[in-house]
Amino acid sequence: MASTLSHKINKEMETTITANLREQRAALQTEIGTTFQAWIDALSAFSQDQFNRVPFEGSWTPGQVAEHILKSVSGLPDRRTERTQRPYDEKVAPLAEIFLDFTTKLQSPDFVRPGRFPQDKMEVLEIFRRKKTRLEQIVVSTDLTLTCLDMELPTLGMLTRYEWIKFFLFHIRRHTWQLTNILAAMNGK
Repeated sequence: MASTLSHKINKEMETTITANLREQRAALQTEIGTTFQAWIDALSAFSQDQFNRVPFEGSWTPGQVAEHILKSVSGLPDRRTERTQRPYDEKVAPLAEIFLDFTTKLQSPDFVRPGRFPQDKMEVLEIFRRKKTRLEQIVVSTDLTLTCLDMELPTLGMLTRYEWIKFFLFHIRRHTWQLTNILAAMNGK
């Protein structure tokens, strides 16, 4: 009797967890769509000339901002993974706190700093459309709760696939805001 009750409780918990993950996958798909659309719209607002023009001293060009994001969201560091021993979304709040605080200027690590060469806006936009599609595929086809072992995020450590995707989205939102300010500066507003 006790083992039957235990089995029933485990099945109910598994069903609840599966339903929650399904809801989170759907929400993540929506978030990917809206975040990437806002990013693509922000990039599209620049002419090809503006895309490679420095708006003010100390700033990157819009093309360089795009290159930085391309380097930052190049792919999940998940060739090696393991079961997560904590809530799989535990680091989402600290990520949001860091990347969505637009009053703080963050320094990029050297490996994601952009180069100095001009970017073709239309080519960059197409690359981002493909990145969006790839992230959407990852959301529906992989276990988002696994911890990725191929790279640590400074100060936060190892992240789950879910947390890496949220990091990508927060990072893109941060730089969408930056592009809005660059466009305003270029247009004298």
